Amino acid sequence: MRMQPLGDSAIRIEVGQTITMQTNRRIQDIYHLLKQRREFEEIVPTYTAVTVYYNPFSQTYDEIKRVIDMTLSTYKHARHIPHTRVHTIPVCYEETVAPDLLAVCETNKLTVEELINLHTKPVYFVYMLGFLPGFAYLGGLHKKLHTPRHSKPRSFIEAGSVGIAGGQTGIYPVTSPGGWNIIGRTPTSLLKSDEHPPVLLRAFDCIKFRSISLAQFEREVNSHD
Repeated sequence: MRMQPLGDSAIRIEVGQTITMQTNRRIQDIYHLLKQRREFEEIVPTYTAVTVYYNPFSQTYDEIKRVIDMTLSTYKHARHIPHTRVHTIPVCYEETVAPDLLAVCETNKLTVEELINLHTKPVYFVYMLGFLPGFAYLGGLHKKLHTPRHSKPRSFIEAGSVGIAGGQTGIYPVTSPGGWNIIGRTPTSLLKSDEHPPVLLRAFDCIKFRSISLAQFEREVNSHD
């Protein structure tokens, strides 16, 4: 592990340099160990590191680094991973809500049915959140579905759109610009304004996609209105 300052109010703890579950298991351990301390403002896990934010007006870099060093001195003997939450997310894989569905099938020489089977088969792991509030970066996409992102992003992607970019898949939690290939859409809202934190997905959760028809999708969307 390597620690270095990140601006004047954070310390980045580099755990590895490649995106693997082995690296992430270490990140989970470190994250949950540090979460037990009260000296930090926020702790953010990413693909290969953990960033610790602190108040620079009441604490110095050296003070926070000492707290981190002391806390992580027990790391070799710790396993602080809580029960993983698993979410089943319904997705409609229909051209009406999936403008890139056929293009992704053509690129990867798949039928729509094969694409749906490959996309709904894995249990995806949430490595981290970023890009947009509640946007989860998922690991576990089948290699046959890997598709380059658009060279020119769209200016408008509907909230709930399920996309593929390179070897990743994800869900747009809000309407926004984006360059991912949209292969489906979920009626499930990823933002929960009455909860804390106000998002459905969190780092270290798992997701299973479930295929639904366009009629089911429209019923669920209408039930939320």
